[in-house]
Amino acid sequence: MSHHIKQRYLFAKTLIEKVGETALSFYLNREKLNIQHKKGEA
Repeated sequence: MSHHIKQRYLFAKTLIEKVGETALSFYLNREKLNIQHKKGEA
């Protein structure tokens, strides 16, 4: 694997991991908010 391709691969991999972490934390926070909202209604 050439150096240039390896750099692009690592960059893409890092980007995907960051996006995945952000999406996951956003989803988990939304779930927490939904639970709190339901408790408030009850």
